Amino acid sequence: MDRPPNILVVLSDEHTAAAAGWAGHPYVKTPHLDRLASHGVSYDRAYTNSPMCVPSRLSLLAGQYVHQTGAWDNGVIPDASYRTWAHHLREAGYTSVIAGRTHFNGPDRLLGFDRRLTDDLDFWLDHSGRPPRRTADWRRPSNSHVTEQGPGHHVHTAHDVAATDAAVEFLRDPGEDPFLLYVGYMHPHFPLVAPPEFRALYDPADVELPATAADEHPVISLLRHGFRNDEPLTEEQIREATVCYWALISHLDHQIGRLLSAASGTNSASTSPP
Repeated sequence: MDRPPNILVVLSDEHTAAAAGWAGHPYVKTPHLDRLASHGVSYDRAYTNSPMCVPSRLSLLAGQYVHQTGAWDNGVIPDASYRTWAHHLREAGYTSVIAGRTHFNGPDRLLGFDRRLTDDLDFWLDHSGRPPRRTADWRRPSNSHVTEQGPGHHVHTAHDVAATDAAVEFLRDPGEDPFLLYVGYMHPHFPLVAPPEFRALYDPADVELPATAADEHPVISLLRHGFRNDEPLTEEQIREATVCYWALISHLDHQIGRLLSAASGTNSASTSPP
């Protein structure tokens, strides 16, 4: 009987599908993602099951719709009946391991996986089980996701490098059983503070400025107000924010390249890409 394939799942955060070389973006440098796309399957029409982070991730991990998991907001904690891929793969003889960001809440940090190599950042987790308090001004005190920008060092970058380091170490000696390795990254999630060497890859003069919306749907207007995006940005801020976003994607791509290089040396006949 053939040995089951190893499975490597990689999940980025706030990464728009068009921002990659393989997708035709004229500037974003993603050589490792491009290589994956050239040797695999890419999807032109793929949709998340929820616009909110925790529900969409729990839906993905369970292979079920949000109404089936009962996770409707970012404060939800999965109950004991919640089953992920890891539960099912364990029954098939797999070892399942997590490194990095999963953004699910509560004291159970495994949800069926055998072990964690690194965890989420503490300030992203909720252990109360209560939904976030939503008001018209809920995020208005800070629009750091837009204006906190530029080259520099950030805890998100350190998180992603640590997740890759731990995953690469696991891949050096994953054991005899087939494995599922899930690696979750923060990048290119705001704030847009990019490692200087990746920020240096891009020129703000290349940014095509977005069109100004004349008529906005009321829901979009409410969100823009809540995030304080209704306050105008300077052209310089828009250009810098954009190139820093591109730089974070290139840093993410670099981490994925490290994973793929390590995965190619594992003791298996095949390793599935993210």
